[in-house]
Amino acid sequence: MQNYYFFCKNSYLCENFHRTMTPLARLLLSITLVITAVAAQPAARYATIHNDFAAIRAGLALQPHQTARIDGPHLVLDNGQATPLLALDTTRLAAAPYRFVARLANEHNKPGKSYRAIAAGGQEVKVSPTACGVVVEHTGPATYWAVTMTCHNSNLHDDIMDRRSMVITATHYENGEQVEQFTHTMTDSVDLADGFNSLMVEVNENTMLIAVGNKEFTPVMNIAVRRPSEPVRAGIIVGPAACIAVERTVMAQMSDPHRRITTRWTQETLDAHFAASTDPLEGYWQYLDRDMDDNILRLGGRYVVALVQAGDGYDIIYVNGAQVKRQQWTTGLWKGHLKKTAFIDNYTATWVDATFLPITDDVYATFDNAVILTLRFPVFRSQLRLAKVVDF
Repeated sequence: MQNYYFFCKNSYLCENFHRTMTPLARLLLSITLVITAVAAQPAARYATIHNDFAAIRAGLALQPHQTARIDGPHLVLDNGQATPLLALDTTRLAAAPYRFVARLANEHNKPGKSYRAIAAGGQEVKVSPTACGVVVEHTGPATYWAVTMTCHNSNLHDDIMDRRSMVITATHYENGEQVEQFTHTMTDSVDLADGFNSLMVEVNENTMLIAVGNKEFTPVMNIAVRRPSEPVRAGIIVGPAACIAVERTVMAQMSDPHRRITTRWTQETLDAHFAASTDPLEGYWQYLDRDMDDNILRLGGRYVVALVQAGDGYDIIYVNGAQVKRQQWTTGLWKGHLKKTAFIDNYTATWVDATFLPITDDVYATFDNAVILTLRFPVFRSQLRLAKVVDF
């Protein structure tokens, strides 16, 4: 299985082998930490914390809570109640995919030891084992996913036969009711005592990847989920009688590529615009041929694009033909720009590659008799030619 190293995962570019893409924009937010105890089930969650806890210190100063304290480089959350405790961040996440990572150590995780907690009526109860983890997809006090880590012994009083393990549990609650639950048991690659483990939950369009490990991430579950339409929250959950040290949390949200390159153009508005245009360069252009070194640059499709006047030149609007990320490329997305130079029919260019990243390094465009458009990428020893479409 592929290992997910802490807080970093590289992906590739299909059109540019020599560049790497980090799809998620890391957000280390400076927001007030709210500590809340919930009656029956965990409620809301999440704290995005700088490694030095500067933002958390400021939040705690504004809203102190006796169960939260700074201990050296760690934030310590001590839950003396018999109900779960949640550290909340006020940030709400849009529907775009995101990743939440927490590096935690459960100080109340000694084999065979019970820990005291106070129940709602004031009576003392003992809890063993204790749990901690993260919460994601929270839309209200009783609707969310909780992913927790709990350690167990197979035969505590038999030193020869006893085996210790960690159970990762993902539980989905809707309106306070448990809808579904998934578990996975680990015996290695995690700290089974009171050391630090990192827990990552990566929420995509319709799946939720869970990975855990003390040194590097090992994916343990990939669950089909139905994303809510409203904004969500994420955070840390401290189970009854647990006491956890938080080394860091990281929230990273994937930027929506469509948002950056969405235009007002549709097939209909392009057709209407070109019907009235007298500019010989405006109109539809389709793939003609290419001269590329596939070890450096690969073509993402046999594109049909539209050129429309825009400011100091022409915008390149995608129409169809994408092969890489074909379902994500839709008519009207911005594919690039041609900027006029002092020389007739010569332009500097920006080209948006198949993975939605702009290529701007020494990209040039030339027109030949207003019927051939050549895009040159000298850094990548490549060129692409498009031909004007007479009747689209």
